[in-house]
Amino acid sequence: MPLVPVPCATAASEDKNNRSRHELRELRWVAADAETLCSAHVRSVLEITRTTTFLKGKQKGQTTRETILYLCTLPPDAARGEEMLGRVRNYWEIESGLHQRLDVTAAEDASRVRNRNGLLVLGILRRCAMGIYYDWRRGRKNKRQSTLKDFHDDMRRFNNRHAFARAQVAPAQLDAAMRDPWIDQIIQADIADWVAFSGKTKQLPKLLITGKRILHGLPSGEADFIRVMEQELGL
Repeated sequence: MPLVPVPCATAASEDKNNRSRHELRELRWVAADAETLCSAHVRSVLEITRTTTFLKGKQKGQTTRETILYLCTLPPDAARGEEMLGRVRNYWEIESGLHQRLDVTAAEDASRVRNRNGLLVLGILRRCAMGIYYDWRRGRKNKRQSTLKDFHDDMRRFNNRHAFARAQVAPAQLDAAMRDPWIDQIIQADIADWVAFSGKTKQLPKLLITGKRILHGLPSGEADFIRVMEQELGL
C-alpha cells in the first residue's frame, strides 16, 4: 500500500543574506508518532530545506539545496514556525562558537593533561576566559576582527603595557600611562623603530615617564639610544 504524504501542519520560511551567501530556509512541521518512528517521546518531525546561492568567491552564482529532518518532542504549532527556524540555527552556535573556540583556539583538544583534578581546573579556567571574551566581544564594532585569537592578542598587548607602565610610573599615574598611545611601540623599540617614529618631524613620540611627559629627540646613534633607554627610561 503506498504511503500517503502527511499533511503539513506548519510552514515557515526565512530569506536573508548571510555573509557572502543568500539563504532561503523553509520549514515544514508535521505531526508524528513515537511508535512509528521507534523513538520515545517524539511528537513531530521538522523538515528544513536550505537553498543557498553564493554571491562572492569561486562559487559565485552557484546554488545548492539541502534538506534535513529533525525529530521533535513538541507538537506542531503554527504560531511557532519562525521560532523553530531560529532554534535550529542557534543550536549550532554552541558547536561552532563555544566548542570550536575551546577545542581549537584554546587548544583543549591538544591538551595532554590526564589528572582528573587538573582537567577540571583547566576546564573551569578556560570557560571563565570564554566569559571574559564574550564580554569583550560585545563592545567591539568589527565582529570579524573579534575572534578568540584577537582577544588573546589584545590581552597580551594590555599586559605588556601594564608591566611596562608599572615599572616606570607611580601607581597614581598608572591609568594615564596605560592610555599613552605610543606605549606599545616603545616597549619593543629599537633604533630603526625610533627613526620610523620620528618621520618628517625628526621627533619621537611622547611617553609618560616618572610622572611627566617627556619628548625624546632622534638618537644620533647606538650610544645615544642606549643612554636614553638606560638613563631616562630605566631599561
